[in-house]
Amino acid sequence: MNRLMLLILIITILPLNFADAKEKIGKINIGLLASLHPEMSKFDFQTMGFSKEMLSKYKHWEPYIKEFTKTETSIKELEAKKEKRAFLEEQIRFALSKKSEIFDRNKTTLLEKLQEKDREEIEKLDRYINDKLEEEAILDYSIRNPNFTLPDETMKILSVIEQEIIEAVELAAEKNDCDVVLNSTIPNPYGYPVSYHKSPDYYNGAIGINQSTYYAILSTKIEGRYAKDWQKTKIKEWLAMISRPSLQDELPVKPYPLVLKGGFDLLPSALEILYEKYNVDSQVYNAVIEVLKEYKGGIYNEK
Repeated sequence: MNRLMLLILIITILPLNFADAKEKIGKINIGLLASLHPEMSKFDFQTMGFSKEMLSKYKHWEPYIKEFTKTETSIKELEAKKEKRAFLEEQIRFALSKKSEIFDRNKTTLLEKLQEKDREEIEKLDRYINDKLEEEAILDYSIRNPNFTLPDETMKILSVIEQEIIEAVELAAEKNDCDVVLNSTIPNPYGYPVSYHKSPDYYNGAIGINQSTYYAILSTKIEGRYAKDWQKTKIKEWLAMISRPSLQDELPVKPYPLVLKGGFDLLPSALEILYEKYNVDSQVYNAVIEVLKEYKGGIYNEK
């Protein structure tokens, strides 16, 4: 077979192979799916914790939360925590003074100019101080926010929510025969979620996010002529609140590729899977879907 015939054969066969390999591509705004997960209605974005009182109604969260039903802190317990915090502060001050003594003794403020033994002691003190600061931050959070989950507990719940979100997407893709699924969420900084790193600023989350708005949608059974209008209004309020770019890194979503155009939208199907799992009323689901049809990244195409 000469080269010309081989080239003609290749040109003839290739389109057939590509036609057979054509895949159905799905897309989903996974950040939006995360914010519409039923359990996010119990998450306070400012304190960055879940309401223990709301979560205590659901048995499946018990393995993830310490002292699960305990939502009140007695005066005696509060005083004990304050005493422990004062003791931690004293330990930190003592370690800082030890560091100062070492630097003063060597008449320098530069670590590299210290002798190896002193340098190792400084590094040891730094690790000790960081551990105590982290312990103090968690204790301070529990004093300020006794009715909300602690950082480690919150991260466990968020990881479960993320797992359920991914499983819902996979099921939705299978149900709709999608071979490839792309994410249309606005990417957030890697290190998810950045804001949850333990520090004294842990509980300084986003303000103006009232999770009770979404909780009311899921927990209130509305009857009558204006029921759907009320639900749609509340859903729009919630979507407007959680659509701010600065809020994306507080959602339980790692950064994924960005979809600009095209693809079969799996959000309705994945959301239906989650709502069925949590026994959310079908009327709420229908109202959410109606609003999502008008929703374009925070902009509503009102008719």
